Amino acid sequence: MKNIAILVGLFLFLCFFAKGLQDPLTGNHKWRQADTLFASYFFCEEDPNFFTPRIAHRGSTDGVSIGEFPLYSFAVALPCLLTGQWSDVYGKILSLFAFLALSYFWAKGSSRHFFGNENHWILLFGTIFFSSLHLEFLARPFPDSLALLCLGLAVYLWRPDTKKQKVHIHVLCMLLCTIGFLIRPYLAPLLIFIVPNIRIAMATFVPILATYIAWYKYWVHTSSIQYYRTHISDVHDVLQTLPEAIRTALEYSAVHHVNILAVPLLLIAFWKWPKHFLLWAFSILLVIAASDTHFIVHGYYLLAASVLSALLIARVLVSLPATVQASFITLYVGFGLWSTYDQYLPSTHKLWERIPEALEPYAKKGDPLVTLSKGGPELLYYMKSPGWNIPYNAKTSNNPYEGANRKDPCKGNAKAAYWINRQHELTVVPCEK
Repeated sequence: MKNIAILVGLFLFLCFFAKGLQDPLTGNHKWRQADTLFASYFFCEEDPNFFTPRIAHRGSTDGVSIGEFPLYSFAVALPCLLTGQWSDVYGKILSLFAFLALSYFWAKGSSRHFFGNENHWILLFGTIFFSSLHLEFLARPFPDSLALLCLGLAVYLWRPDTKKQKVHIHVLCMLLCTIGFLIRPYLAPLLIFIVPNIRIAMATFVPILATYIAWYKYWVHTSSIQYYRTHISDVHDVLQTLPEAIRTALEYSAVHHVNILAVPLLLIAFWKWPKHFLLWAFSILLVIAASDTHFIVHGYYLLAASVLSALLIARVLVSLPATVQASFITLYVGFGLWSTYDQYLPSTHKLWERIPEALEPYAKKGDPLVTLSKGGPELLYYMKSPGWNIPYNAKTSNNPYEGANRKDPCKGNAKAAYWINRQHELTVVPCEK
């Protein structure tokens, strides 16, 4: 029965996914999707140099702005580099395959880790794939899916009895862990779960930290724009925001990445496997310490915790009767899809059509433009154009032009400026005299 629930859930998810392919940026965090896709687009259209990724809201600079290790963005750009044709679906297709693959490898490897065999991998696959936070982020254009895939491959390849493994497997796993960490450093708690023993942990963590420090120094000294930053809160900031951060983290965890149905199972896991449970709690506290309440905006910061909770949930389920497993998985799949399906549906406002049509008299694709938005470069992405994004406070003004407190929205050599108000009305102002 649980297998049927998982298969039906996969079919429904793929239907939602396919329906949203026409919209380049779906659901929440459109600004982050645009950041990621722009790096891929500029690899193809401007410069394929892997070590100089570029952003769109660059002003009059060359746009080189380095942050996360750009393996995902470069992988998305590869079809365009090979064919010369860009498509907005490249990122979504790559993320979908990475999501399916990471769920499979994490499930297979964790089943061996917990139970000494792979008999329970389907149950683990279900709790990983249909976690609400995973459904929300991992099949959309975010680099997290590739980072988790690298770590999942390491889980799968590293066997509990490491003495029987060949040296090249250890080296490959260390490389995968390093790449996963470079792409998404906040996944660090998963390394504690992945690495088989302390000896290998020391051999793995030292090169990871050395590589990250080298990458960070390169990032700081090479970027024309310091757009991506690594933020660590000081003790005063942590203590000041701790009550709100803990409350929000617990709420976010229960509703989003655990889904509220699984809270009783986590409490059981606390008593049966306290070390694993404490690692889950540590992964949440680490995010709070590193970024206080910043994770409220960047929900994907909790992906390490959501993977660990999915594994804990499955570990408890295995000890329960088959009928209970089937009933729980059915509800779990249903809740996950119900709470996230709208993240994949196309917007009814069809900005990907409206914006190019409205700007056609003033600018063509690739011309420098100005947008006024409360987020990031998502409005620029619909034109595939570099330029400027002027932020404004959406809470204090319905009109971005007024909210940005600007007399003239045009900047530099921009061809036009445009914005969307809260009623989704599009305004275009030509800039050339």
